[in-house]
Formats: sequence, structure tokens, C-alpha cells
Amino acid sequence: MTRRGRTLAFVLGGAFVAGLVLSQLPVMRLLRLTAGVARAGATVAGTIAALGGMAATVERLRATPRSLRAA
Repeated sequence: MTRRGRTLAFVLGGAFVAGLVLSQLPVMRLLRLTAGVARAGATVAGTIAALGGMAATVERLRATPRSLRAA
């Protein structure tokens, strides 16, 4: 292989690798964004579930007669 052929192969190989790396950047950014949204959604869902559990407990205490609560 001539010097020009090696240089051409090196440049084309580098361009190919750079293209692969650059094509993955938007995908990685999208995955990171999706993970962030999923994490935030799980936090909100957990908060709502906790509030619902507390409300159910308070409602149960209100429905329980005082004589049973003291026991």
C-alpha cells in the first residue's frame, strides 16, 4: 500500500469513527433526558402515594370510635 493509500485509509477510518460517535450523541442526550423525566415522574408518583396513604390513615382514625382508639 502506498503512502497516499495509507493516508486515505486513515482519514476515511477517522471520519467513519467520528461519524459514529457524533451520531450517538443525540441518542445519548435523549436517553439522559428520558431517564431524568422517568426519575422525576417516580418521585411525583411516590409523593402522591405517600399523601394518599396519610389521608387514608387520617380518614381511618376519624372513622374509628374513640373508645377503640384508646385500647
